[in-house]
Amino acid sequence: TWSAQSNPYAVDLTVMWFIDDQHGWIGLPDGVLKTTNGGATWFKTGAGIPARVNDIQFFDANRGVLVTLSAFGGRGVVEITSDGGETWTSTTCTAPWPEHCDRVWALHFPTQQFGIAVGGFVHSYQYVSTNGGASWTTRGDSIQFREPSEVYFYDVNNGWAAVGSNYLRTSNGGQSWSQFSGPTADDIQLITPSLGFVAGYNG
Repeated sequence: TWSAQSNPYAVDLTVMWFIDDQHGWIGLPDGVLKTTNGGATWFKTGAGIPARVNDIQFFDANRGVLVTLSAFGGRGVVEITSDGGETWTSTTCTAPWPEHCDRVWALHFPTQQFGIAVGGFVHSYQYVSTNGGASWTTRGDSIQFREPSEVYFYDVNNGWAAVGSNYLRTSNGGQSWSQFSGPTADDIQLITPSLGFVAGYNG
């Protein structure tokens, strides 16, 4: 069963993350909503977020990472926080990820240190962080289809990426991927390396 809560902001709420039954965050076009009492009340925070939050994840009550879509169509910026989402700063990336990490659509961290980000503009890309999102290195365009918009890893080896009804799975941390088809995916969660749930269009 579900009960509705009022939304003080006249915008769609599309991404959220809870670390426990009290602390959660929801992405906004210019910040985040935060609760510290299980959703009973929410307040807006997030200085330094330049655009709509497209993906978000927290590791504890203070440290988190998100992706924003920049004004230039199809590109995103990865930012991190260490104060519970009050302020955010852009991460650093190695070449050939140009223009301050602006090619990411989605990311996921199966551990507090290891994470993979996917996306692209014209070509697909994937990037790896081993320090909680503070910095990233490229793994090139080994995801061989239109830029992935969703990703989820069960552990440091096993993960899925998707755009629309096109999926890829990896069992070696993104070093290589195999392709399969499924329902249109707006969100993914893996329960085991081979069992997953997706949410998408048309119910």
